[in-house]
Amino acid sequence: MNARTRLALLAALLLPAFVFAENITFRNDTRYSLVVQTATLVRGTMKRDQPNLVRPGEMTPKLDLDRDKVITIYDGRSNRMLFQGMQKYSKVPQYYSIRLLDPRLPGKVKLEPIPKPPGS
Repeated sequence: MNARTRLALLAALLLPAFVFAENITFRNDTRYSLVVQTATLVRGTMKRDQPNLVRPGEMTPKLDLDRDKVITIYDGRSNRMLFQGMQKYSKVPQYYSIRLLDPRLPGKVKLEPIPKPPGS
């Protein structure tokens, strides 16, 4: 097996990992700093991913969506839970806006699907 054949075989093995790299991204459209954290159920135990601080107008990095995830959003100051929900696995990248559920009553947020933001 020559080097060119090995390189082609390696590329064929690694390509599906990149082609099917599903992800989810959140944009903070509130006036408050928020913490977004995902978690996965693994053999009956909740495995939490790295929390992400998201300032107003900013976006999270692309978060892996390789299986169903529990999405939890906290207030950046008080650490109070503002949202918790399940996001199903999807082969299509997902983008969501985090907005206040009711602007007159801060304390809960909702997720609204948005199109792919430019530069993402």
